[in-house]
Amino acid sequence: MRWQTESELVTGKGQFVCGEKRCKDSEGLRSWEVNFAYIEDGTKKNALVKLRLCPECSYKLNYKQKRKEINRKSRKRLSSTTDAGGSGAKLLKTSETTSEESGKNTTEEGDNISEEEHNIWKENNLASEERSRDEDFEDYLGMLLL
Repeated sequence: MRWQTESELVTGKGQFVCGEKRCKDSEGLRSWEVNFAYIEDGTKKNALVKLRLCPECSYKLNYKQKRKEINRKSRKRLSSTTDAGGSGAKLLKTSETTSEESGKNTTEEGDNISEEEHNIWKENNLASEERSRDEDFEDYLGMLLL
């Protein structure tokens, strides 16, 4: 891999066209996350780089070892009410829903954990997550105003 040139950036190479140097395919592109090692100011650095390749170039990339493919995660909308009385929508990743479903399967198998206990932990986690988002947002605004 190498750094992307300005002309490649303008033409969409690696985003709308296959990212391989000599390939010009724009059909059936797949996204990959690849470790990019480089030297800057005499120190070795690594960065995870997202790369879009056609199926043939994807095979070349994964010839000796399998790289990590990036897949778009679908999201489900769930409506919930906020403390202020208004209604809002929350987005949940499918990975969270699958972990919740697996938790339900274990309770059916004989762990004897009630639904209420499971929901208590879930509510506490969401509350702490919301607090941290609010605190992060306030810190961000404070840094902007300074």
